[in-house]
Amino acid sequence: NATPVSHEPLTGGDKTAYIRYTAGLTGRPKGAMLTHENIRYSTDETLRMLRLRTDDTVLATIPFYHPFGSTLQTYLCLRAGASLLLQTHFDPQEAYVLLRGGRANVLIALPSVLTGLAELEYSEEEEDAEEPTLWFTACGGGPLDPLVQNRFESRFKTRVATVYGTCETGPTICINPSHLYDTPQGAFGRPIGGMKLRIVDEEDHEVAVGDDGEIVVQGSGVFQGYWNRPDATDQTIKDGWFHTSDLGHMDLNGWVYGVGRLHDRINKGGFSVYPREVESILNAHPQVLASAVIGEADAKIGEEIVAYVVPRRGTTLQDRDLLQYCEERLARYKVPKRITFVRRLPRNPGGTVMRRALRLGWKDTENGAES
Repeated sequence: NATPVSHEPLTGGDKTAYIRYTAGLTGRPKGAMLTHENIRYSTDETLRMLRLRTDDTVLATIPFYHPFGSTLQTYLCLRAGASLLLQTHFDPQEAYVLLRGGRANVLIALPSVLTGLAELEYSEEEEDAEEPTLWFTACGGGPLDPLVQNRFESRFKTRVATVYGTCETGPTICINPSHLYDTPQGAFGRPIGGMKLRIVDEEDHEVAVGDDGEIVVQGSGVFQGYWNRPDATDQTIKDGWFHTSDLGHMDLNGWVYGVGRLHDRINKGGFSVYPREVESILNAHPQVLASAVIGEADAKIGEEIVAYVVPRRGTTLQDRDLLQYCEERLARYKVPKRITFVRRLPRNPGGTVMRRALRLGWKDTENGAES
């Protein structure tokens, strides 16, 4: 028989509920200590903004260990009294059938899931066989390509509500509830109730409306600190504000927009280039399936832009054609110096591209178009 660690009930707002480890995309993963109150607050405010109902059935596609797989998916359903339809592993074809056949009317997903569903190839007869039953889709865990969003919404006759958050915030920070009323596409959303948000420069001074800076937040969803890492905690929580390392800006109406990660920003000859902007242009090319952009050290200008591109199956895309495509749509200093075609991009289990692996010389052992 196991001996209990403590007879004290594990309840109370300020007690640690669990330790959630960061993805470690820029270094060693850190354990973020989240309290019961962090999770309760984040779940309740997410439910208030998304308005999940007791008669809804949610298709679960995110692993439970993922921040959005636990709070946004599982706890949200429990709190709302909604049903949760589980897949042993995500299968886009099976999910397609479930969503179009009436088994689920809400989807909680990562961007990679929506990409997989939007890219599925079906005949016109299969497309018209059953009407989509989706009320809305909530997408979190990374930036969603507008082209993927439009394609997905058109195929499933639904609206995608985007959710922005981090491992350290319970996880929700902002929600864009586009399924409830008209909202600006591309916005992270507005902060959930009780969450204070500012956009600051490198000296922690608030920037002007519309200017880019780091997103910092304060509120009941912010974690206690990193497990056994007081140094990392002090670097991240300053004067009561959690520094997300995410870059963005805010408009006059309070909508928050993301432009990339602080550590991913490329300094090319004194100009700041955000990989997401270049990737959005590359991904818009009809023969490109996915892309990832990083900065590569350059002795003369600091960093150069390098792109890794996954071409669509059956295409014969050339790098010179894609570079010309970029030159026609981007400022000259934002055009990649080099494009490398790969069969796949390195991703973590949550589907996020691991740029650090690309910077460290990751090699695709199965070069060519993705199968």
